[in-house]
Amino acid sequence: MYLNEDLNLLMKVLPDFVRVHLENHSNCFNLIEVILDFGKRPEARFRDFSEYLSEKTISWKDLNFSTKQLGNFNDHN
Repeated sequence: MYLNEDLNLLMKVLPDFVRVHLENHSNCFNLIEVILDFGKRPEARFRDFSEYLSEKTISWKDLNFSTKQLGNFNDHN
């Protein structure tokens, strides 16, 4: 799978307010990971830096949306 395809798949599982910010980010193709922790601000880690993606904190609704897009988890997440 190509980087573009992987990035598009990731975007589909992110809450809208996170996805929109990343889609417009000038460093999107240097993205390493996105952290969505309940009660915390969403964070993106890029090759050379990290940054928060929103002032809004992640809710159960946001996590529920993303996990439903992913399907079942196993013991190793």
